Amino acid sequence: MLAAQARDHVFWGCPVAQAVCARLQRNLPAGSTLHPRHLWLLEPPCAAIHAAVWAAVGMAALTAIHRARNSMFRAKPAAAASRVQQQQQTQQGAQSSGRSAAQQLIINTGAASSAVAHFVRSVQDFVEAGRGSDETKALCEKIGAGHPFIHSVGPSDLQVCISL
Repeated sequence: MLAAQARDHVFWGCPVAQAVCARLQRNLPAGSTLHPRHLWLLEPPCAAIHAAVWAAVGMAALTAIHRARNSMFRAKPAAAASRVQQQQQTQQGAQSSGRSAAQQLIINTGAASSAVAHFVRSVQDFVEAGRGSDETKALCEKIGAGHPFIHSVGPSDLQVCISL
């Protein structure tokens, strides 16, 4: 049970995951709702999203969340050192400035922004890597011009269409 709760937090409930999931939700067709299983199991959230596109988008989202959370943990030792310094100042009679909470907010906000940017770059990399390939041509035929996240702009060219 504890592992399931941790997964729920890491890949759904934490500020980083919420920022990436909000970007995913914003790009879904009207009336579609993103649920954890869509992301964790790479199940397209609606019939309008091609499975291959959703697999690329979902993996990009999960990777972005994971990378940003790792960067948060690398930033925490500096925040922890600052908290120790604050405690020492408080013990010496200085007022606590509350910086540790503010610093954590900055870390969370920065990590969330970084995750969203990494997500978009990863989807762009997917499109660039496949340019001109037979697989891209086949995908262009299947998804058309109005597809969410990635759409066809010609017989063998794809374009990222993630609203910011």
